[in-house]
Amino acid sequence: MYKKILKLKDMIFQMSFLKLSILWSIFCILCFYIFLELISTPTEISMVENFNLENENHYLLYKHSSVGGFPMDGQILVALQFEEDITKKLFENQEYKWEALPYKPKISKKLFFEDHTPVFVSTTENGEEFYLPWVENGYYILLDKTKSEIKEEFMWDYDLYVYDKDEFVLYFLKSRM
Repeated sequence: MYKKILKLKDMIFQMSFLKLSILWSIFCILCFYIFLELISTPTEISMVENFNLENENHYLLYKHSSVGGFPMDGQILVALQFEEDITKKLFENQEYKWEALPYKPKISKKLFFEDHTPVFVSTTENGEEFYLPWVENGYYILLDKTKSEIKEEFMWDYDLYVYDKDEFVLYFLKSRM
């Protein structure tokens, strides 16, 4: 009888250890994934560095993130206000190809309704709304990361930079849906 109890105890311990190991592994993978997402989140500094704007006077208008859950779906919107026009500076960087606004029709349909109100609006707990505004005069860059043959039709994973030439505001919208 005693041997059976010891054998049963060992079986339970092995099963518990296996379950604990699996749970611990899942926890570590989730933590690693969240860490990777946090370090890849755009900041004011990374936006300034991407376009060599270190010497331009600016301040952060707002930064809002609706990213959460698994697999970190949501949107991040960052807006930088500059004191003067930075169009020349943006075009100096040959790595990015800026396109003049308005957006191409397929892109515009994903971002705005016909009356130019935004498709995606993120609301904070205290009722503040964050969204990419309609910009009439400026430039944009769309970096579509969708892994699909019909990219513009199923554009849900993208980075969008928009420069408002009238207001001197550089917007960054990262969408992952």
